[in-house]
Amino acid sequence: MGRQQGFLIATVVLLASILATSEAEAGKFKFGTDETIRTIQPTNSKEFNLCHKVSTYFFVAGCYVKDDGYVLRKPDDKKSYIPLNEIQIQQLQREGELPDPLPKYSLSFFDYLFGYSNWIILAGVIGYSIVQRVRTGSWG
Repeated sequence: MGRQQGFLIATVVLLASILATSEAEAGKFKFGTDETIRTIQPTNSKEFNLCHKVSTYFFVAGCYVKDDGYVLRKPDDKKSYIPLNEIQIQQLQREGELPDPLPKYSLSFFDYLFGYSNWIILAGVIGYSIVQRVRTGSWG
């Protein structure tokens, strides 16, 4: 590996680690699963918020992102949540706690960008290597 390629790889890994973290965690490498809970709306009783959960698995940068569906969370509790399955959702809708139909949500562009950033980086490094080899005519 040439000096240019080594510098490019180091730069890409550093940028990915910065992009895949919050400002408070900038410069730190991430490993493992990061769960993000996003509020959609309060429930009818206002005791809980209807939210959706997104899990992103990191190995320095994102390897995959997963939509974990609807969850309930108390408005003042940022750490814990109650996962909901289809039966629980239907019961809460019958009781008037949740709206029927539930509000739609989707993963954002940035969820996908950060969630699959390792693969984007890998494709960029491979693409750069191929372009460099074609330009220099050194295929081995």
